[in-house]
Amino acid sequence: MRQIKATLINHKVRKGYTLIELLVALAAASILCASALQLYGRFHHLTLHFIKDYQRESSELIQQMHRAIPYSKSRGETIKRKNPRP
Repeated sequence: MRQIKATLINHKVRKGYTLIELLVALAAASILCASALQLYGRFHHLTLHFIKDYQRESSELIQQMHRAIPYSKSRGETIKRKNPRP
């Protein structure tokens, strides 16, 4: 019985992680974060490119519509009605 108690006292129960395990986890997390940020950067650049194209095409269509309306003199002019709605 004394021998069992002596072995239990000598072998402490370990709680937590070792420094190497924490460093490996940190390295894996940093690699994943770096790849995710790079992917997000590409996505953001592509989105800005599509927005620029959309704005350009929309402004061209608006200009074409303004040219097609015969009673519009200027771009910002609104049509005044004779009988305004209440």
